[in-house]
Amino acid sequence: MRASLDRAQLHNILIVQYTLLARYGDAIEIGREALRLLGVHVPKHDWRAALDGELATYRRLLRGRPIASLANEPELEDPEKRVALELLSNMVVPARYTDSASISSSSTRSCPG
Repeated sequence: MRASLDRAQLHNILIVQYTLLARYGDAIEIGREALRLLGVHVPKHDWRAALDGELATYRRLLRGRPIASLANEPELEDPEKRVALELLSNMVVPARYTDSASISSSSTRSCPG
């Protein structure tokens, strides 16, 4: 699995590079590929339904706690989940300029605990 993690981190560099070059679609596609390496699926279609499902899971996991309460939780230590969150974070800008709002649905799924 270390090879997949290393490849995902290299893809992350490409996401940033493509974003800086305004190649937003390429940034999203390479990001999807990197996330797949880490076992995170980002749907190309029907993302609204996927987002709704992930938000429901997120609310269930919070169990009514305010988001601010997460500051008291232990820091995420799983390297794959950390890289997945970094990938998703770097995909936000290119997603804004493309039809890739599906990135939101994966951000809740990548670190359920």
